[in-house]
Amino acid sequence: MDNESCLCVRLYKMMCKPGVYWLIVLVLMIILPSCRNNSVSEETISNASENDVDVVHAGMLQAIKDDPSNASIWEAKSRYLYEHEKYDEALQDIEQAIALDSTVIDYQHLKADIQLDYYKSREAIATLQQILLRNPNRIPTLLKLSEFQHILKNYDASIQTINEVIRLQSYNAEAYFMLGMNFRELNDIEKAKASFQRAVELDADLTDGWIILGNMYEAEKNNQALQYYNSAVSSNPRSIAALHSKAFYLQNDDDILGAIQIYRQINQLDPQYEDAYLNTGILYLSIDSLQQAKEHFNILRQINPANPFAFYYTGLTEEYLGNLDRAKASYSTALRLKPDYTKAQEALAGLK
Repeated sequence: MDNESCLCVRLYKMMCKPGVYWLIVLVLMIILPSCRNNSVSEETISNASENDVDVVHAGMLQAIKDDPSNASIWEAKSRYLYEHEKYDEALQDIEQAIALDSTVIDYQHLKADIQLDYYKSREAIATLQQILLRNPNRIPTLLKLSEFQHILKNYDASIQTINEVIRLQSYNAEAYFMLGMNFRELNDIEKAKASFQRAVELDADLTDGWIILGNMYEAEKNNQALQYYNSAVSSNPRSIAALHSKAFYLQNDDDILGAIQIYRQINQLDPQYEDAYLNTGILYLSIDSLQQAKEHFNILRQINPANPFAFYYTGLTEEYLGNLDRAKASYSTALRLKPDYTKAQEALAGLK
């Protein structure tokens, strides 16, 4: 079996953790015989990964039928259903996994995740608190509890939980990051900045921390923001979020060519990333490079024919080029896609 081309391995990498690798490979080899053929095409792999959810689920059911007392199979099936937003079934399956092996705390964490996304927030908090009754110093559970409390806007409780983590492990970068998230929501900006700063000092690869610091300094119109965006990109040169944040900062700082260069880099990493084409086109418009602007809006329309901004800016470009009939058609399409699009309404009215 070719590990790089076989659908079995690719689906495994997307769906599960290493501890159940053998399980998913076995299941998929049962239900997808084509995996035994090393000549499976990329198109076949793509279509199967998108369309064969029910088939994969059926294979997992068969694996459970063959080995019903294996908790990891139930957990893998639960995680798979959870990722496909089938929360009720996922919850039942993880309960079964826990019943078979209550010592694996990751199962209970997954249960809490499902409960939270299934609008059972009280139950999710209770699940984590039950773990902490038995293991009060378990840092991953404390961090997850603080995250849930933050999501539920119980910021004071989240801070209290984080302080316990810091008491136990003063060098935990994730704890300081969560502390910053809470202080930012409470609008205590200085404490938030200090917390994020401590987080990135402890873990220089914490890309989100660098980005948020950049956002906060940019909001204050402090040019130190660029240093943080540079650090974000350095921490992960392939991070679309870091690159976009830096490009957008340069765009707002009138470094048009610098921003365009980074947007081009983004689209090399992700040819389907729509905002990079849109912003690049707008930047080309701002320097009267109309053909280049039109080219980028056309690419955006091809990627997403339902994007109203692509058609509005195509219309604007056509209008600048003197192609008024084409401009009208593009504005009309933008309004069909987004009837309350004020700019498109005004542009079309201006032509009429």
